[in-house]
Amino acid sequence: MRRLLAIFIFPFALSLLLIACGREDEPTVVAEPVTLNMITLIDQSNGEKVAIDQYVAANPHITIERSGYSQNPPDYLLNATPPDIMGMGPSNILASASSQNLLMDLTDLWTQSGLLESYPERFRALSEVNGKQYFVPTGYTWAGIYYNVELFDQFGLQPPQTWDELMSIADQLLAGGETPFSITGQDPVTASLWLDYLNLRLNGAEFHRSLVRGEERYDDSRVRQVFELWQTLFENEYFIDNATSISSIASLNALIRGDNGTLGRNKAAMILSTPIAIAELPALFQAELKFFRFPIIDQTLNQGEVVTSIGYIIPLDAPNRLEAMELVAHMSSADVQEILFQPESNQPIFIPVNDDIIQDDFSDEALRGISIVESADFVTSQYFWSSPSTVQGNIVSTIRTFLETVGRDSFDIDSLLAGLEEARLEAVNEGAFSK
Repeated sequence: MRRLLAIFIFPFALSLLLIACGREDEPTVVAEPVTLNMITLIDQSNGEKVAIDQYVAANPHITIERSGYSQNPPDYLLNATPPDIMGMGPSNILASASSQNLLMDLTDLWTQSGLLESYPERFRALSEVNGKQYFVPTGYTWAGIYYNVELFDQFGLQPPQTWDELMSIADQLLAGGETPFSITGQDPVTASLWLDYLNLRLNGAEFHRSLVRGEERYDDSRVRQVFELWQTLFENEYFIDNATSISSIASLNALIRGDNGTLGRNKAAMILSTPIAIAELPALFQAELKFFRFPIIDQTLNQGEVVTSIGYIIPLDAPNRLEAMELVAHMSSADVQEILFQPESNQPIFIPVNDDIIQDDFSDEALRGISIVESADFVTSQYFWSSPSTVQGNIVSTIRTFLETVGRDSFDIDSLLAGLEEARLEAVNEGAFSK
């Protein structure tokens, strides 16, 4: 298969070259029409449409039928005739599909298209499953602590660099009658970002990686201290009241002050979130917010950051795999990624992965996000999405129980950790963890 891919990865480019160099009396080679079925994560993105239209204009024999997801990704992969290309991100779905031999090995595409040189090493590692590449990322976004700028100015606060500085800010806000942090209890997946970052900052990138791979026990003392620190933040009344009843959008609205009270009175100063979530706010409200890196707790540890990366996979049984590879190679280039992720406001959502892109036109917010990711020793997808389904379900129930019981007599960290460990062992026995 690799020899075939190396030979045919750009067949139409080669055929055009031969036509141009051939004799006038030689017959013109007309490429057979091909229709690519593309399932995209960003079906409303004008950038992706422009990039695809550009490709079709240069390859008129190609037609691309583009649509968003209407069923779960594994269902598409198990269809008798799967799509030719699917939008995807690093996740347990990707790892599981590759282990089941449902995805095309794209390692040679990485080599042939020069991605090994133009993509940062941290994203090569993030895209790798069992030593091979089954995924080509095109864009990424970060996580950070967003804060209301006017409120920080009112209290004379500056974005913290260390954990002690963040705790000092929380104490000043609390003393001034402001709740430091908002959080959503109705969206445990988003709330679980706190577990990612507390684990990364307390225990380091290597331990976090091992935990994601199912190689560490949840009843380990290092995991326990993560939950204990989070518990302390709640007991110090740093988090918004009634977190379990707060939706994802309501948790963001809690930071807004220019709403004239229409978004509720349950307000806070900061939230751990991503640009994807912030983009749900109207532009006027987005302008009230800036973000900073989740502060360092232990300077001696390798520092990791949570990123959300999107890109493309090709099902192994796709009808038009070679043409699909050409399109994915097109999407991986620097010129195309500038089109793909043209920000529509000062709050960018995704940043191109390709390092060859000149950053002169990037907004201050985008440059700050890039700086956070580039400063990391290690990047990882959010722990929830990297976990097997067995563990995912338990993470959701654990977060809900934590938020419902923290600060009460019924709160029991050991019971929460025991449930997570039971789910981990079940996933280990099923061979559900990727390496």
